[in-house]
Amino acid sequence: MADSARRITIESATVARVVLVGVAVWALAHLLWLGRDAIFVAMLAGLVALFLSFWSDLLVDRVGMHRGIAAVLVLLVSIALFAGLAWLLWPTLQDQFSTVRAQLPRALERVSDWARGVFTALGGEGGPPMPDVEQQVQMRLREEAGTIIGGALPLLNTVIGGVFGVFVVLAAGLFMAVDPQVYRNGLVRLVPPRGRARVGAALGELGHTMRWWMVGTGISMLIIAVATTLALWAIRLPGFVALGVIAGLLQFIPTIGPFLSAIPAVALALVIAPSKVVWVILIYVGIQAVESNFLTPLIMKKAVHVPPGLSIVFQALMAIVFGFLGLLLAVPILAATLVLVERLYVENDEAPDGEATA
Repeated sequence: MADSARRITIESATVARVVLVGVAVWALAHLLWLGRDAIFVAMLAGLVALFLSFWSDLLVDRVGMHRGIAAVLVLLVSIALFAGLAWLLWPTLQDQFSTVRAQLPRALERVSDWARGVFTALGGEGGPPMPDVEQQVQMRLREEAGTIIGGALPLLNTVIGGVFGVFVVLAAGLFMAVDPQVYRNGLVRLVPPRGRARVGAALGELGHTMRWWMVGTGISMLIIAVATTLALWAIRLPGFVALGVIAGLLQFIPTIGPFLSAIPAVALALVIAPSKVVWVILIYVGIQAVESNFLTPLIMKKAVHVPPGLSIVFQALMAIVFGFLGLLLAVPILAATLVLVERLYVENDEAPDGEATA
């Protein structure tokens, strides 16, 4: 009887522990979901800090400038360059974006007519009527346009919220870049003492590789924007500057971004100059082929390699769960995860018994 009672007590304790762990996991997941706004802000601020710290490190090492002054200077120069470029290009961009926006409905109508023709050829005249593709696509675009900036962040759904959100991201990124050691040490202290050295080394490697990834991505975006603009200008496609800017910005989203950037260019060519559609497709395919086979290996040689298949699946998952911001941040999150898994799990698992990588 005593053994039976002891066994029942052990089983009850096991069940209770399982239930408590399940409740704790659910509560943590629910808390993270409720705080996803703050998490995304922290991630964006981290990217800003990585960018600022890369250039401020150069000023500190080569000029001897104080780190805080260097970080502030880099931020002010970056804002000034961005504002100056926007001021110079805004009249052209405004005109060309108006052209693109005005011509897209005609492109959608032409695609709709083509789809109706294909359906008629396959299903016959007696088949069910083809839905109004143009109307459905335009309605869907209007719905997505209202959430594409805000994404998973309700804070950014208004102009005031957007300005405040940008200020918070820049300010937080600046403070992280001024004294990154404070935040690194804070994360390390969350780990038991015996694992702090390994976690500290992993975080140092993570910061190094992610800084190079950030800089490499920025250089790649600039090259893609300039190359696309010049190539579309060479074939005299209207809106070439706006389309080049779109291509450069969407280059931040690997694999999926280049495909999305080609859609408005092909649609515009389909309406204004159908004879140039093939040239537009060849331009986008050619630029991406050069970028993926030559520029990326050269620029990203010091950054972490993200497998394309895993990247696509993770981007789709993040887009489904978190919307546009999830898609935007999917690759940096995945890259950081791969570095940490490689450093903390794979290398430690491959080490000889009794040893751990430092």
